[in-house]
Amino acid sequence: MKKLESFFVVMMFALLAIVATAQVDGTSEPGFNLSILILHRGGVSQNTHTLEVKLTNTSNEMRRETFCGNNPGGYSLMVVHDGALMEEREEVQTLRKQGRFLGCYGVKVLRRSQPGQYVTDELEVNDFYDMSKPGTYEITVSKETNPDHPEKSVTVKSNTLTVVVPEPESSTPN
Repeated sequence: MKKLESFFVVMMFALLAIVATAQVDGTSEPGFNLSILILHRGGVSQNTHTLEVKLTNTSNEMRRETFCGNNPGGYSLMVVHDGALMEEREEVQTLRKQGRFLGCYGVKVLRRSQPGQYVTDELEVNDFYDMSKPGTYEITVSKETNPDHPEKSVTVKSNTLTVVVPEPESSTPN
């Protein structure tokens, strides 16, 4: 009888462990949100589009993150030109194929933010996409919550900004 009781106790704990792990779906809550705005600076070309990315800690805990100079913030850009998804510049595609954005080739920096606080990064959209053609561009930034474990990661997207590049003015006299 003692063996049977021990067996049931062990089975009960095993069942509780299975139920507890079944309730966890493997993904995490994002813990942050993203917002972007265009930075306007004097003396910079009209075709230069610099984003300020604001990452706000929405969790109840201090957020710690390391980032690297060759991929500050670990952000991904998506640019749509006149309704068509753009491809990155050829040079960027070549660097991606070589794995240049996967590892850290600079100094890793540790950043911390308390709940409700934010950190900012700058992204030069023109480094990745050619935005010199006239038309309407829509820019969105995204970031993975857990890039080292894609099966547990959630993609967080920013607001979308619209940039209009006007037709060049004609230099011929009327």
